Amino acid sequence: MTRWILLALLLAGCPSPTASGGDDDDSADDDDATADDDDVTPVDIACDDPTVEAAMKTLAVWPRVAACASAWFAVGVQDQSMRLGFTWAVQNQPTTEGTSWALYFDGSEPGDAVLGSQGLTRGTDLMAQDCGAGGGSTPMITESWTMTAGEARITVTNDLPGADWEGTVALSGVTMTKDAATETCQVPDVSWENIRFGWAP
Repeated sequence: MTRWILLALLLAGCPSPTASGGDDDDSADDDDATADDDDVTPVDIACDDPTVEAAMKTLAVWPRVAACASAWFAVGVQDQSMRLGFTWAVQNQPTTEGTSWALYFDGSEPGDAVLGSQGLTRGTDLMAQDCGAGGGSTPMITESWTMTAGEARITVTNDLPGADWEGTVALSGVTMTKDAATETCQVPDVSWENIRFGWAP
């Protein structure tokens, strides 16, 4: 009898099988987890087009990036069906570190404003000719969006030998409107660093 009492006491003192793997202190599945908890902040934007909205939420990690000249920049999704591009007319401008220029989409013209072009396009092979890619394909545009608010800024971070330089491209407060339509879509604030410009394709 004494032996059974001792066995019962030992079992009662053993930890539950879920104590180390299912409570609030577990590092992989509770509120403190870094991969799936409330601390992860999703990109929250307003957009009238579900397809464009889904793409914009991953804009920061679009895999295709092209940059050249002074200054041409574009990013695109893997299958080249969506492309966001900007140019800043800064030819022959000094590229000392810290120099910054911006495209203002609301029509304002502060001292660092420059001319350029911008837009989101949808279609096929949209990055085939960017910066001398020479893919042999011809881009076909089926839909375009124009920026109507916010800014796209380029800042020199490293002046390289010759005409080359590196910079950061940053979008802030951008909203775009579908051409010949009423749909609008916000673009998340995002930046790309160590982008090389100046070189000619």
